Amino acid sequence: MSRNRKVVKILHYERGFYVLYEKRPVMGRFKKPVFDEVSKCYRIQWSDMAYLTESIVVDKMYVSPKD
Repeated sequence: MSRNRKVVKILHYERGFYVLYEKRPVMGRFKKPVFDEVSKCYRIQWSDMAYLTESIVVDKMYVSPKD
């Protein structure tokens, strides 16, 4: 997440490959995650994660032909 909380990048492993999401809200900022001192990482609620990733829209997709 950027310092001003206007950009978030999420790295996700799915079915043998990594997916990188980059989200930018039209208005406002993302909710600040809570830092967990025990695990030394930030925690985010599943509902917030679903909100971040549910509206991904693919504009263009290129598939190279098999040789």
